[in-house]
Amino acid sequence: MSRRFVHGTKRPAMPEDWAQQEVAYDDKQLMLKGHQVMQAWEDRIMKAMAENITETHGDILEIGFGMGISATHILEQGVRSYTVVEPNVNVKKAFENWREKYASTPVNLLQGNWQDVSGQFTEYDGVFFDPYFVADPGSVEVESSTAVGSFLPLVVPHIREGGVMTYFTREIDSFSRAHQRMLFKYFRSVEIRKIADLVPPDDCNYWWADSMMVVKAVK
Repeated sequence: MSRRFVHGTKRPAMPEDWAQQEVAYDDKQLMLKGHQVMQAWEDRIMKAMAENITETHGDILEIGFGMGISATHILEQGVRSYTVVEPNVNVKKAFENWREKYASTPVNLLQGNWQDVSGQFTEYDGVFFDPYFVADPGSVEVESSTAVGSFLPLVVPHIREGGVMTYFTREIDSFSRAHQRMLFKYFRSVEIRKIADLVPPDDCNYWWADSMMVVKAVK
């Protein structure tokens, strides 16, 4: 096995009512019915993505709260407002505890899947897209360009001119031409950079490399 990749493990099936299921938090990961929803090794990726969308310190929309790692980086940058979309009712409880630390910033949660609550979107200066996908990593539903491609038509009209979008790319060291074309359909400039020397644990079943590309797409 190349040093660039980890072995990984197989994920169990996810129940259909996963948004109502209990979750388990510790300092290393968020688990839901045997699924690794998020792990702490992602911190450097989350920080880089948060920095991309908070340069204007404006209104931020995030899809997926998870462990609150990215949310914390976003709020620590200093923003005008923060809105997050989160479907799981028990992750929402963690969000309610987290928000107490940021009483001076308007913080809001839209409960549900992003497909269902997009009608409540307003206008944003930055968008951070990192939902949890029930489908297996590597499936067509989760492949980066497919996943974000279904989100862009809904969210881009809500991004202000000069606003920035970023997302969990699932790209190791480059973007395909198809991926780039998809972005340039909606954005006037796209910057990508590699976050190297990542160390996902050997049992991580949603990422398998020691690097990931971070994107900054400007409307």
